[in-house]
Amino acid sequence: MFSARSKFILAVLLFVSFSARPSWAQLHSNMDADSSAIKQCVAAWEDAWNRHDAHAWAMPLAEDGDFTNVTGLYLHGRKDFEARFTELGPRKRAEFERHLADCPDCSAYLRSYEETIKLGKAAFADPDAPVPQDVPKELVQAIFASRRQEA
Repeated sequence: MFSARSKFILAVLLFVSFSARPSWAQLHSNMDADSSAIKQCVAAWEDAWNRHDAHAWAMPLAEDGDFTNVTGLYLHGRKDFEARFTELGPRKRAEFERHLADCPDCSAYLRSYEETIKLGKAAFADPDAPVPQDVPKELVQAIFASRRQEA
């Protein structure tokens, strides 16, 4: 049915294909390494975001890649991405400070915004802390009712 030559070629092909195949342990080890590398990349990106470091945040992106967010913001390349998320430059910052000095409404808004951020951070500093006595009972009930609806 098969010639000796055909059997020999088939045997060699089977031997090469099975001997070249990595073991399950090797595959699993590679998957662990890949998973660890992905987790490290995500953690570094999250850390850069939390530190407000636009340069570090942009580094994992392709040098010439395109980025479009859900609102339609389009950026081309790492430099555009970094520039978009960099803090105000010195000239813009000075212009902003001048405006705040001349505009009591904007100054008041900024102070309330900063205070809101402080209060928000303080509110979640200790998740097991009791609710302060001066928080209206109706507000606490509304929050609990909202959480029940989400669940």
